Amino acid sequence: MGIAQLVERLVVVPEVAGSSPVTHPKKIQNPEALWFRDFVLCAVSRQAIGETTLDTMATANIPESTELPDFRVAGLGDIEAVVATVTSAFLNDPLWGPVFEDHETPAVPASQLWNLFVSSAALRYPWTHVTRGCEAAAVWYPPGATEFTEAETAGYDAFLEGIVGRARADEIQIIGEACDAAHPTEPSFYLSLLATHSDHRGRGLGMGLLAQSLTLIDALGMPAYLESSNPANDARYASVGFEPYTTITVPSGHRFTTMWRPARES
Repeated sequence: MGIAQLVERLVVVPEVAGSSPVTHPKKIQNPEALWFRDFVLCAVSRQAIGETTLDTMATANIPESTELPDFRVAGLGDIEAVVATVTSAFLNDPLWGPVFEDHETPAVPASQLWNLFVSSAALRYPWTHVTRGCEAAAVWYPPGATEFTEAETAGYDAFLEGIVGRARADEIQIIGEACDAAHPTEPSFYLSLLATHSDHRGRGLGMGLLAQSLTLIDALGMPAYLESSNPANDARYASVGFEPYTTITVPSGHRFTTMWRPARES
């Protein structure tokens, strides 16, 4: 698969079985992603990368057992499903799970927090990638992007207190501040969230989605960065080229690794 075909898959919303043709028309291009397609193709053209190299990049570092997902840029209509996927994936995460454990129904405040993160990213940047039915999602921030708008930042502390209480709000703020302090200064793509819904684990959808996202980032000649909140995932990230960058210890005692993936030379 060449880079042109790969990018075209990002801007087409596939028909979903059993859905109304009104809400899921076949091959309707995602308007938020059209300029993204042109940007990637233009950047690749300027770097004069050969088609053979791009074909190799399109499936590089994907284990043979991995199911290659249909993937695209998330649109407004995908946000609810993406939030559900992220909430499911992180409910028992060793970093984020304890933040919500005091609540009678932890998924409620968790989904409120992830809705803020997902909607802010997906509505402002065409770098939230999803599989066909949003079974897996990768929320990226391009170089120079901000995690929240000014208004969201101003209201963030009160928002946190409202969903988890003062003590847990402070804990989330400390986690965020530690992550911000560790973030590299070199321009890079930042993987804020990579999630596979618990109903679809074991199929390699998350790693397949990540590998195809990295294909586009490689084509742009840019590095990538992430925080691996669960040490069980460190080896998976290493398998696609990420290297340990630094470690962060939060008040709960949980220690996790941030990881850096150098830019690939064309």
